[in-house]
Order: sequence, then structure tokens, then C-alpha cells
Amino acid sequence: MREEAGSPPAYVCQATRLPYATSKLCWWDIRQYIEDYVSGNVSAARLTSGFLFAAYHSLSEAGIGLGRPMRWLYDRLCVLWGGRPWPRKSGVIPVGGKTPELQLNLQPGEIVRVKSLDEIMKTVTLDWKNRGMIWDPEMAPFCGNTYRVLRRVNQIIDEKTGKMIVMKNPCIVLDSVVCEARYNSCRMFCPRSIYPYWREVWLERVEAAQASQATEVGAGAVIQN
Repeated sequence: MREEAGSPPAYVCQATRLPYATSKLCWWDIRQYIEDYVSGNVSAARLTSGFLFAAYHSLSEAGIGLGRPMRWLYDRLCVLWGGRPWPRKSGVIPVGGKTPELQLNLQPGEIVRVKSLDEIMKTVTLDWKNRGMIWDPEMAPFCGNTYRVLRRVNQIIDEKTGKMIVMKNPCIVLDSVVCEARYNSCRMFCPRSIYPYWREVWLERVEAAQASQATEVGAGAVIQN
């Protein structure tokens, strides 16, 4: 922690020092993906599916009128390979508009179900924000599944400044739910495994009777049959 006279303390950790311990990596540098495969971090199947999605998404965003039909086709065909609906759907609330909130007062150890992607899109703006927090498409694969609450987050450190930020609206971290970088347009398969933050309005509490019917997966994830 660094302290300067007359200003809030600035904290130092691995996240704040990351830019100084690394060098710029261009998204098109194929060596990063070769290393992912050679090191065993990413399988050939996952590399292939990731590249196919990236190409499909790029074509849908090319501005040649294919976006809407391609997204519609994706939603219809994804069931064939057991996939999820189009993860980059837009919110429905105008940018800057008021977004809904819900206070469930969730506590560590409770079981919750992530709402469907369509339900969540009704709570975020066109640029994917709910009360200042961004919904990331990387969270889409977890929609509809059931997980255990790991912790409540009331404050975080701004990685750019090192300053402590107190959240006006606390958020939730789910056990074993981490970013897998499936849909990132700049760096797919990022190995950092960062916990995403969830608004309580994106979750619903699962009652004890329902939770008892779930199947435990790993340390804390609960996938309901």
C-alpha cells in the first residue's frame, strides 16, 4: 500500500503491477495460441470452436446485413452441439437509462440460479451496463445453471489507480465460476480465470428442497439436473 499526503491510499498487488511486468501482445499474434495448445492449457477442439465463433461473429458484424439472420441461425442450431444461445445479445434499456436492481441479501454458502440470458438482457442497457457494472458475454455460458455463493463484494481496488472503490450496490461472486475467455475479441483463452461479478438482479435464490436435488460439481458449483 502506498500513501500520499492528502490523498486516499493506493494499493499495490499483482493486478495493479501487471502492465509493468508484461509487454504488449497483439491479438493477431498466432504464437500465443500455439503456446496455449503446446502447453496443454487449451485443447485442439476448444481452439477450433473458439476460432470458428470468432470468424462467425466477425462476419455477423461486417455491416453487410447478415448480423440478425446469422444470430437467429446460431440460436436455432446451437442445440445440435449442446451449446448456448448467442452470447453477445444486447440489452434492451437505452444507454444512460435507469436499470432495475434487486436486493436478495445473498450470503456465502447459499445456492442460486443464474437467470436466462434473455431475462438478464432486460436488466442492462444497450452497452451492457446495470448501475455502472458491465455484463460481459463471457458470463453467458453460466446462464440457467445453479451455483453456490462464494462471497459478497462491497469494495474493490481499481487496477489502474490502485484506489479502493466502495460499491454503492454490492455484487456477488459465485464459487467455481470464472471467466474462460470464450468470446473475447482481443484475447481468447486468457488463463487468468478471473471471477466475474454478478448483480443480485441476475440471480435467483434456490430453496433448500430444490438445492437438495442438485448435483455437486467441483468445489462449489452446483449444476442442476
